[in-house]
Amino acid sequence: MNKVKGFTLIEVLVVITIVSSVSVFLSSSNAFSLLSNENTLLKAKENLGLSLLRARQLAVNSQTEVILCGGVSCNGNWSQGVSILIQNDVLYSHVFPNDIEVKWKGFPVHKTSVSFLPNGLSSYQNGTFYLCDATFYSYIRLNQSGRFYSSPLLEMQIENTEDILC
Repeated sequence: MNKVKGFTLIEVLVVITIVSSVSVFLSSSNAFSLLSNENTLLKAKENLGLSLLRARQLAVNSQTEVILCGGVSCNGNWSQGVSILIQNDVLYSHVFPNDIEVKWKGFPVHKTSVSFLPNGLSSYQNGTFYLCDATFYSYIRLNQSGRFYSSPLLEMQIENTEDILC
């Protein structure tokens, strides 16, 4: 009796189905990770924008200077979070996630806080807050009038070291 060795069509189809299912699962977990990074960065940008808005509105409503400072303890480290101070009392603090880096670039260069005057102006301080993670970045531009606007999420494309934002 001659016995032929090989796989049946059903065995081959079952193996192909299993391999394709595993590859879809692995690719979707990578996509989920990217989506999670996007959401984390968007939430951090939203919280920074809300903090700028709160500080400006509080200055106008209370008719006193309000300070938005970097770091929960106002140490100037924007990546740690932000705090809103009025007459040296902390009214609000927000901590950013550890994987988000926040940098201030503008005038003055190493700014540790932004002051809002009773008329809502940012005391002639203008510049850009860059928010970055490993894959994406976004920014919030603050002008001298105390108003700001933000960018959509942008993908990191660094061609030389001069392009590094964070």
